[in-house]
Amino acid sequence: LTYSLSGRGQPETSIIFYDNAGEHFEPGVDIEESPGAMHVASSSAIFFLFDPVSNRNFRRLIGEHPDPQLAIGGRIDQQDTILAEMEVRIKRILSLEPSKRIDTPLAVIIGKCDIWRDLLPEPLENPVRGGVLDLSVVDSNSEKLRRFMLSVEPSIPSEALSISSNVRFFALSALGHSPEMITEGECAGKIAPIPEKLDPIDVEIPTLWALSQTTTLIPTR
Repeated sequence: LTYSLSGRGQPETSIIFYDNAGEHFEPGVDIEESPGAMHVASSSAIFFLFDPVSNRNFRRLIGEHPDPQLAIGGRIDQQDTILAEMEVRIKRILSLEPSKRIDTPLAVIIGKCDIWRDLLPEPLENPVRGGVLDLSVVDSNSEKLRRFMLSVEPSIPSEALSISSNVRFFALSALGHSPEMITEGECAGKIAPIPEKLDPIDVEIPTLWALSQTTTLIPTR
């Protein structure tokens, strides 16, 4: 997806979102076989989406939540392995030593927060106030989420912080509610959102932060 943004008195900025499947970073899949993954090393910002529903530790923590996504089996969780493989490829392409870090902004996004955000010891704040992105709130929220992730799945924050020196953690929900299981018709056994309940939570915040780190388009304080 390609977008063009501009502000008053500022040149137009082209923004390209490229959505890689996790399979592109599975160990054993060589760069030559998956060249679509090579662009990550030269990207202006990187988003890593962590799916808590696919993670055993998160499932255990969430417990008896009625969300039907928790009842659906899936692939073995390899999210920590995929993040580690991404680090290997980035550093190989850039000819960096394993101990070196890039300074590219890396947003670690923990999805489906409508299911689990009540488990946070401290609530998150809205970082957008009066049309301005408050970076101190972004930092505060990130630290709360980092500590939470360390208690649930420590491999994710540890790996992210070994990739980049500029990492922030975000919680969001694309739907804002639990979808429902379809019980009849051709789609029986699948899940779908409920249109009248769609209420996305903070989906724009990682992008606003990434833009604040790479352009002058986003007003900050």
